Amino acid sequence: MPSYKIENGKIWDVVRKQWLYAFPEEVLRQQVIHYLIQEKKYPLAFIAIEKEFLFQQRKKRFDIVVYNSDFTPHILVECKQKKVPLDYHVSDQILPYLLALAPQYVVITNGEKMLVYKRNNETIEPIETIPTFDFIE
Repeated sequence: MPSYKIENGKIWDVVRKQWLYAFPEEVLRQQVIHYLIQEKKYPLAFIAIEKEFLFQQRKKRFDIVVYNSDFTPHILVECKQKKVPLDYHVSDQILPYLLALAPQYVVITNGEKMLVYKRNNETIEPIETIPTFDFIE
């Protein structure tokens, strides 16, 4: 994944523009953000961190949200610890949000593996990779 800046046990958060402790989850979150910006060409202005949504009268927070040009959720990213295997249990936890919040994509990563799902009307299908910014409608 693309580079990020760590100094004295802290990592620079490019979204919130501040130094944060370089806990493993924060490092992974920054890796994914840099990947989205540098490799997939998403504008920084379209990315939010730890965005909260109401789902079935419960608050759910996503690690990363990439918004569409009309600022509706386009991609929801959930970062898991490296020790968490990305299997059907993890997918089953996150995929209901794909239908309820209606983003185009949901991404689950543990830093070693990345699962990407695309919503097509009422169906969900796994795909190989996150599309580039050009695909935002």
